Amino acid sequence: MTGLTWFDLTVGGLMLVSGLLALMRGFTREITSLVAWGAAGAAAVVAAFTPELVSQAQVYLSEEWLAQAAVGGGVFLIVLVILSLISIRFTDWLLDSSPGAFDRTLGFFYGLGRGLILIVILYSFYIFFIPQKGHFQGIREARSLLSVESVALNMYDFFPAKFAEQARILKEKTYTFTRQNSSSAGSGSNTSGAENNASEENAYQAGEKKVLDQLIENTQRTPNN
Repeated sequence: MTGLTWFDLTVGGLMLVSGLLALMRGFTREITSLVAWGAAGAAAVVAAFTPELVSQAQVYLSEEWLAQAAVGGGVFLIVLVILSLISIRFTDWLLDSSPGAFDRTLGFFYGLGRGLILIVILYSFYIFFIPQKGHFQGIREARSLLSVESVALNMYDFFPAKFAEQARILKEKTYTFTRQNSSSAGSGSNTSGAENNASEENAYQAGEKKVLDQLIENTQRTPNN
């Protein structure tokens, strides 16, 4: 593990892009966007399971599931557009005011965290579906791997109870991946240490041989003198 790998560059690049996007939009706009999408999704679910709305849609759509999808999709778009317009008006005013610079700074750090979470999610899918023998060397030797794994392990603790088995499997695979990486790194350091010891021993033997040759040469010259 002597330098950066493509995985390190990917982690840094995604975090930086996410941070810059959030810097331009501001922290408040990022949060209100999440709220708008969440509220629109919740409204769509409620509307899709409201019998009165579904029955009105069934006048034009015979299938119940199709009527539910149409009602849910329509309500989702309406709520999302309304909340997004309100969010844009409010955040534009905020960014132009005195706290605007602070809001953008918070947005940058929020974007960095969001980029890291995205990396952790992709990494979780990777270790869950890819066999251990197929793991890329660029990921095993990445300097950022331990940080990604640390965040991943903490994230697995927040899984709902019905996904406890998936969380357990992910934790086990993560620990296994870490042990393999540590053992390979340790073997590499042991190998380099052995090579260094061997070179030092050879140098020492060469020095002894040189001294011995000089003694023999001096001994041979003494009678002549």
